[in-house]
Amino acid sequence: MRLIITTLLAYYFLLIFSTNQLFGLSSLYEKQILALGQKYERNGEYQRAYELYQEYQANNLPSPKIAERLNAIKPLIGGGKKTVKRSGKIGKLPQKFYAVQVLTTKHKYRKSAEREKSRLEGYGLSCYFKSGKHLYLRCNPVKTKGELKEAISILKSIGKDFFIVRDSNPPILPISSSPIPKQSAQIEKIKSRQKPKSIQETTKPKPIKQLSTNKNTRPSLNRNSHKGIQKKKKKIEKASKYTINQGYKALNDKQFTKAKLIFSDILKYQPDNIDAAFGYALVFMNEGDWTKAYITLNKIIDKTDREDIHKTYKSVIYNMNLKKGWKNVASDPAKSIEYFQKAGEIQMTSDVSEGLAYAYNNNKDFASAIPYAEKVYKKKKDFKSAKLLLQAYLKAKKKKKAREFFETLDPAIQANMEYNPKRDELLDEVEKLIKLKQYRKAKSLLRELYLLYPTNSKVLLYFAKVYQATKKYKSALEYYRTVLANDPTNSEALLGVAKIYLALKKYQKALTTLQTLKDNSSINVDKLINETQLKIYLKDGNKRKALVLAKEMIQDDPTNVELYITLGDLNMELKNSRDAYFYYGRAFQLAPDNFQVRIKLLNLLLEQNLFDQIQTLLENFRGFKMTKEQKKELRDFYLKFYKKYTAVSLEEKDYEYALKAAKAGLQMEPDDSFFIESAGWAGLNSKKYNDAIYYFSKILAKDPDNYTIRYGMGLAYVNLKQFDKAKEYFKYAEKSNDVDLLYKIAEIYKDIGFKKDSYRVVKLIEELGKHSIVKSTSSPKKRPEKKVEISPEMPTSRNLEYRDSMNTYNPFITNNEDVPKVTETVEPPEQNSISNVLPKVVPQNPEPEVIEIKKKSIWF
Repeated sequence: MRLIITTLLAYYFLLIFSTNQLFGLSSLYEKQILALGQKYERNGEYQRAYELYQEYQANNLPSPKIAERLNAIKPLIGGGKKTVKRSGKIGKLPQKFYAVQVLTTKHKYRKSAEREKSRLEGYGLSCYFKSGKHLYLRCNPVKTKGELKEAISILKSIGKDFFIVRDSNPPILPISSSPIPKQSAQIEKIKSRQKPKSIQETTKPKPIKQLSTNKNTRPSLNRNSHKGIQKKKKKIEKASKYTINQGYKALNDKQFTKAKLIFSDILKYQPDNIDAAFGYALVFMNEGDWTKAYITLNKIIDKTDREDIHKTYKSVIYNMNLKKGWKNVASDPAKSIEYFQKAGEIQMTSDVSEGLAYAYNNNKDFASAIPYAEKVYKKKKDFKSAKLLLQAYLKAKKKKKAREFFETLDPAIQANMEYNPKRDELLDEVEKLIKLKQYRKAKSLLRELYLLYPTNSKVLLYFAKVYQATKKYKSALEYYRTVLANDPTNSEALLGVAKIYLALKKYQKALTTLQTLKDNSSINVDKLINETQLKIYLKDGNKRKALVLAKEMIQDDPTNVELYITLGDLNMELKNSRDAYFYYGRAFQLAPDNFQVRIKLLNLLLEQNLFDQIQTLLENFRGFKMTKEQKKELRDFYLKFYKKYTAVSLEEKDYEYALKAAKAGLQMEPDDSFFIESAGWAGLNSKKYNDAIYYFSKILAKDPDNYTIRYGMGLAYVNLKQFDKAKEYFKYAEKSNDVDLLYKIAEIYKDIGFKKDSYRVVKLIEELGKHSIVKSTSSPKKRPEKKVEISPEMPTSRNLEYRDSMNTYNPFITNNEDVPKVTETVEPPEQNSISNVLPKVVPQNPEPEVIEIKKKSIWF
């Protein structure tokens, strides 16, 4: 009885266990079918998902969840080739397959799993293992529910501790090219080798532990202690947390940043994923980055036959080359032509034709530009295309065609065209009149044109040019500004405004205008900008900055005479005479007929007392044509030259040349007091006493109380041994309070034998209290009388080889023998101490002499 009860209880518990096991397996199978079907749905394989759900419902108890999925995907069935619109492009979602994963909780079952590896591979399923706490076995994708069931049965036959788990991020694995063997035969082959009972009896299920996702955790090696075999480490295959559908949804929602992030993350783990690469390229296309889109598609184009990807690839190449063509159309037209031609090989659109027309024009291949410009106009027939074709005709010098084409245009388009044959002929006539400086006729003709074309920029520009040429800058600026109001980047108007500001010395405004012109035109105005900046520095007194900028400018323009003059002026102001001489000399070499260069070089040489080089340079003025202002400037230089030469010669006691230079100056300025007095003293010291008397007499005629000149006259007569006349002039000079002068007179009296007069002058000095003569005059010793010649110190003797007897060219001196004859006598004033009236002095005319310039040593 006890045995019967025990048996019944065993059957009861066995029945309960079997029922629970059956329901548990059924629920697990349903979940697997749902997971696999949803994978198909996400990848767009609605037909496969639909068939999978139908097969489950037919062979098992109907499931409400699976029935819900069937109703949801029924309208979407399209054989797994659902088309979706992605940013304006039509593409097909590829078919993807689900991968299953198994694991074990015990290392001892790895060996049995490895034994089954050959059978799995024979079935057409490949797998790999991972060392560590858990054993992973990932199979190739399966296509149908039947294949999945058979794969599960094979895997479960290995041991009951192997479980099929859902892979949250399965990799998209390629389908094996080798055909899978028939399921029935393969299953029988595998089942014949299985030993399920032994495995079930020796194993117990344990809970699955969650794997660590720490990137820094290194997997431990599972070593076989009794065999000493070390397994090779293999990385756990990871997958992106995003799906393809998420990327395309973001793309269709125009969330390009999000879509880019999703596709880039998928491609990080699956570089060959065609859908991800295609979506990534679509993102770049929407951003306008055709180059990156091309690079992305180029990686997958040979791996797929999808028509939508190939069409998109061609579109990307077209747009990429078109964009590069327009980018280089101005800077590198030859390269631009290549890009446009590549785009045209894909599709010759009006955009490509227009680009080629502009590129050929900029490349100065005007004949080649015409056919493309004609194609553009034929399609568009608007103002822009008409202007393009008209410019092509004109630049190719096909004026007849240009005129014929212009006449076919709509009057509204003609009115806005810069080209107008009749108007341009009249404007050419205006330009000729401006060149001939016939400004009244030019204005009259422009008024007629203005009535016909009041808004035409060319007419307004010529009005501005006429006013600018006549220096009516205010009116010129008004016309230029009218042009700029309609076209702020008009190069002619901007250049005209800048030049007017320069003429008005508004350098900062000129610089701003030139910078605008540079930014909006291909005209090279760098030189003009630098010149303007240099003038700003000079105006502000920044000589150092001006010098640095001028040196940089001269390297780019080594023949600029004005720039060399500026450099010379700056170095003169900074006391760099040698550098100034170099720059002036360079300017003179480049422009020997430039008057300003000559004058500046002469002044520099005069400052350094280089009279011989001055003389050579002055010779170059023979036959030189000059304006009145230039003649006046040269005449002023000659006067400075003679004065400087006279002063230096007197200082060096070279009285002969001092007299010659002073005479030359007097021939230009007969009443110049400096030259007259210098000539008198130079004549006295060079023993030309008649000359000295003549020039001293001219001074006394204007200033009879000049005691120093009276003393000079006395010296001249002493040297001529006319002591009585000398005494008369000395007597008048005794009125001076200059003790030194009185002392000299006393000494001369004593030397020529007028001892009483000498004592009298000494008493005058004592009375003045300035000096006392320590000398006894009560019993002076008698000296033997001798003839004394009073003469100041003569110049030091020099070798004749250092003197150059060259006539100095002077266009302002017509006759070197023009010393006037004195007809009037110069009478000394009456003296209280002298009873007799002094005789009249009649200076003798000195003999005319050739003006000579001595030669100085070379400076450099």
